[in-house]
Amino acid sequence: MISRLHAIASLAVVIVLVGCARDTPWHRTASSVPDRDTALFAVPIDPLQPRIDPAKHRGTYSVQRLTFESVLHAPGLPPVEAFLYLPKEGRRFPLVLILPITRGDFFSTEFAVYFAEQGLACVRFRSQGDLGRLYGDPASLPMFRDLLRARVIDTRRVLQWALRRSEIDDDRVALVGFSHGAIVGGLVTAVEPRIKAAALVLGGGDLAGIIRDSGERSLARIREGLMADHDLTTGGFYDAASATLEDVDPLTYAPLISPRTILMINARFDHVIRRPYAEALWRALGRPELAWLPAGHYTAGFFTSYARHKIFDHIMRVFQRGS
Repeated sequence: MISRLHAIASLAVVIVLVGCARDTPWHRTASSVPDRDTALFAVPIDPLQPRIDPAKHRGTYSVQRLTFESVLHAPGLPPVEAFLYLPKEGRRFPLVLILPITRGDFFSTEFAVYFAEQGLACVRFRSQGDLGRLYGDPASLPMFRDLLRARVIDTRRVLQWALRRSEIDDDRVALVGFSHGAIVGGLVTAVEPRIKAAALVLGGGDLAGIIRDSGERSLARIREGLMADHDLTTGGFYDAASATLEDVDPLTYAPLISPRTILMINARFDHVIRRPYAEALWRALGRPELAWLPAGHYTAGFFTSYARHKIFDHIMRVFQRGS
C-alpha cells in the first residue's frame, strides 16, 4: 500500500501537529467499555505449535518463518505466516510485533530489519491481501468483523509462543501496526496486558464511518455492495455497519489503553482512513502523542525514515520509564 519512495524521507520537512478535534457520529459511554479480559478475543487453551523453518542469517540478525492455521476457518483463507527476527548479539531482547498493511510487505519488512539491527527482536506478520481476494467481491460486514477478531486472536497466540523463548524479555513488548494493521493493533494493545508500548500508523476508529467515507477500493466495494443488496441510504449503511462492527472497533476498547504508551502517526490528506476517524481514535485514547504527516495514505511512504526513528525512540522511552 505504501511505495518505495521512503528513500527521500530525510529531505522532506515533516509537519508534526496535533489536529483540532472534529465531530463524528460516534458516541461512547463509560458503562459500555468492555473489560480487558473480554471473551471475544480469548486465546485458545492449547498452545500454538507453528511449523518453523530453519533460520536464515542476515548480517547482524537471523530470520525464521513460522506458519499456522488461523482460528478463523473460512474458504480461501491461507495459513498465517509470520517471521521471527532475532539479533545475533546480546540476550533477553525486547520484542516488537509488526502488523502489516492490507496488501504488500515491503513497508513492514523495512521496519523489522531496522529494529533487528537496533537489537530488538521482531515478529513480523505477512499481509494476507484484501477481503475481495479472500472472500469474494464484495466481502460482507460479518466476514470483515470475523477477520478482525481472528487477527487479534492469532496475534496474541504468536505473542504467547514468542514469550516462551528464552531470548525474549517478556517485560518489554511493543507493537507497531500500519493501516489495517493499526486497526488490529489498537485492539490487540487494548486486550493484551503484556504490550507496554504501541505505535499506530495510518489507523483510526469508528469502523462504520471509515468504510462509509473511505476512498479505498476494497472498502468502497463493501459499502456499495451492502447498500445495493439492502437498498440502504448512507445513514442506513452507517447504522447497519455500526451494529455489526462495534465489538471489534478500536474506539470500543480505547479507554483500556494508557495514552502514555501510544504514538499515533497519521497522514493529513488521507482519503483511505480520513482525518476525522484518526482524530476520533486520538480522543478516545486520551490524546496521546500524534504526528501528522503532510501526505496521503499512500504517499506517507515518503516519511518512512522519519517514522522508523520516531517509533523506535517512542518504544525505548516507554520501556525506560515503564508503562
